[in-house]
Amino acid sequence: MRANSILVKVLGGVSIFLCAARGQSRQAFEVASIHPAANDTRNTRFDMPGSGRLSVTSVTLRALIRSAWMIQDSQVAGGPGWLDSDRYDIEAKSGGAERIDNAELQRLLQSLLADRFKLQYHWETREQTVYALVADGKDKAWSHLAPNTAAKFTTLNTRDGSGRVRIAGTRVTMEQLARSIGNVLGRIVVDKTGVPGGYDLDLEWDVEPVPDSLSPSVFTVLREKLGLRLETQKAPVKVLVVDHAEKASEN
Repeated sequence: MRANSILVKVLGGVSIFLCAARGQSRQAFEVASIHPAANDTRNTRFDMPGSGRLSVTSVTLRALIRSAWMIQDSQVAGGPGWLDSDRYDIEAKSGGAERIDNAELQRLLQSLLADRFKLQYHWETREQTVYALVADGKDKAWSHLAPNTAAKFTTLNTRDGSGRVRIAGTRVTMEQLARSIGNVLGRIVVDKTGVPGGYDLDLEWDVEPVPDSLSPSVFTVLREKLGLRLETQKAPVKVLVVDHAEKASEN
């Protein structure tokens, strides 16, 4: 997987606004081609290679919504039955010469969803059982990691297969890590670590470890590699409720 690829299953979304060249914000893609996915695969990728281009492979509507509003899987409710089943390939251009920033991507995706998927939605606040990502006592195992201040962009690649998950990336913040873990576990994970900066991470665990597992559980990996733990809590959570959506028209 290339460095700028992001597996959408755990893609935690992006920021909300970026001023484009000459002080203008790009509200919508200049051109976007959407077609049913050419290959039957769950390995969805977002590629932003430069020159205002976006290439997305095998993406679901739910995954697009998650990325457009920087939310986790369990924060999307309602919607049609094909929300998780129909997959699309998307080729789009922003009209700018720069690489699409994650912040700009969020705004562009919101416009795409409204225009091509006729998405209508509302927000609700619901109390849910969540995980809080917190420091494990006084053990600050992340202190041996130096924040990555050289990388210009954050990359986050996740592989989920054969009962094993791997999350690897550059300049990954604890908030981004929390969202990624939450999408894998199917429960909101809130960053309460207080750990600043972005880090180069490579974490791997078994979803359901057994005594002869080659990899430990996510709880063990977080504690031993980062000095963090997941703590069960109740919390109010903002949920995007899909009121209406249509299958994207092709062009």
